[in-house]
Amino acid sequence: MSILALIEGKKPEELGSIVKNSLDEFVKDKIEETLNDLLQGEIEDFLTDALRDQTFDIRNGYYKRHLKTKYGRIEISVPRDRLNLFETKIIQPYKQTAADLEYVIQSLYLRGLSQNEIVKYLDEAMGIDLSRESIGKMVRKILSSALEFKKRKLPKCVAVFLDGTHVPLKRKYARYGDTVIDECVEVVMGITDKGVKEILDFVTVSNEGAHSWKEFLLTLKERGIGEPKIFVTDGLMGMPEAIKEVFPNAKHQRCLVHIQRNISQNVRVKDRTEICDDFRNVYNQETKEKTFEEFDNFVKKWEITYPHLMKKIVSTNGLFEYLEFPMCMWKAIRTTNYIESFNADLQRYSNHRILFNSESNEIIVLTACIADYNNTASKKKEKYISELNEEERYQLGFEILA
Repeated sequence: MSILALIEGKKPEELGSIVKNSLDEFVKDKIEETLNDLLQGEIEDFLTDALRDQTFDIRNGYYKRHLKTKYGRIEISVPRDRLNLFETKIIQPYKQTAADLEYVIQSLYLRGLSQNEIVKYLDEAMGIDLSRESIGKMVRKILSSALEFKKRKLPKCVAVFLDGTHVPLKRKYARYGDTVIDECVEVVMGITDKGVKEILDFVTVSNEGAHSWKEFLLTLKERGIGEPKIFVTDGLMGMPEAIKEVFPNAKHQRCLVHIQRNISQNVRVKDRTEICDDFRNVYNQETKEKTFEEFDNFVKKWEITYPHLMKKIVSTNGLFEYLEFPMCMWKAIRTTNYIESFNADLQRYSNHRILFNSESNEIIVLTACIADYNNTASKKKEKYISELNEEERYQLGFEILA
């Protein structure tokens, strides 16, 4: 159809876009036509040179290639020769290897795109024509790698931190269809015998509880974390018993920041700052004796105003297990701050990328986050390691430094 036919009867304000679109289409067709002509000439010159060099070679059809241009997507026919020696110099060779493509697909998948959306993106943005089945095959390969990572042999650990965080996950139910629910991701971090932090593994459960943690701990023990000296957790009911059953010789430290939050939630607003400062002063002491002295002072000061709260705190097990370790380690092992920092990043990531659209997607994304964290953490030893003497490192299970 001619431009004159297109513009007949159109309003003046519509003519600009119509003419532009027609010219863009015209230019795109000319680019496609010219490139295909050049490619035909290039293969003919190549075969003439081959014949001159006494190499018998002939045409062997062509393959389709799509290119993105500012005027739109064009299709070219790249010639082949029977001996597979011809390589066009006109069009930069397509060098997208399987590994490169896998990386691109994984990156898109980590951003929450579905397989159909990945197919569309590759086609429109990169000119790569892949079927949903091909994408699915690569996703299954990535998932297989993630599952292997989750089965890896684990390092021996000196201290272990346990914490759960909730993330949105799309589940498919026969009765209700796709439903978005918050599920708990139980995450385990260890301080390894090399003195570095490492996220050991995660599991997703509908409801966090001591039973699910016990099953998780049994799996970690089988995978080689050895006999950690201390576990640090929040106040989940049944956790001390679960840890004791799997690791009978380990100490269990309650997170003191969680205790402090509980105190804050159970006192009058006007008292919150003062009572929290007083409790913080207890665990910031530099000797065991001074810590217990300040704890006694804390209880005496507040037991008249909050008798039930003070009674509950005094009866809490695991408040001061960290005091049995060298002082340089106290700050690291009296709270779950280490692992909560990672979980907070996980929360921000899941919030920014909408939600996990399948269980496979969840495994791939979480495993990628953990692998990235571990890669960075493995390059930095805990500062207190250098402050421990050789006997202390030996007793705790750290590697003896040369």
